[in-house]
Amino acid sequence: MSGQTQAMPEPHPKLRPIEAGLPLASLHELAKVERMRQRPLRILDIGCGVVPLGHWMAKRGHEVYALDPLAAAMSLDQWRHLSEVYGSSVHIVCGRGEELPFEDETFDVITCISVLEHTVPGTDRLL
Repeated sequence: MSGQTQAMPEPHPKLRPIEAGLPLASLHELAKVERMRQRPLRILDIGCGVVPLGHWMAKRGHEVYALDPLAAAMSLDQWRHLSEVYGSSVHIVCGRGEELPFEDETFDVITCISVLEHTVPGTDRLL
């Protein structure tokens, strides 16, 4: 990234920009970490679904892993379509946020947006 973030990609005409669906504070926090690290980040997006957040972050030059317990059931065509639309690549992993299939300190940033309302009461403390 050479100390600068990449320009935001143009959204697909049929999709609204990802920024419209994210809390502004999240975008500012990611930009803050980008400035501090001044290198591509390793990012884990827990509970990714098929939303374009991971692709948006990958388009900014980061290595993104998208974790979802339903990833195996989601259509690979959906993932390929988003990859084509955003011109990016995201590693898709089937798994749960309570039982991460990664070593400690693997990621610089972990996102978990709109996930807690889908967890079993009491397990939210594990995330």
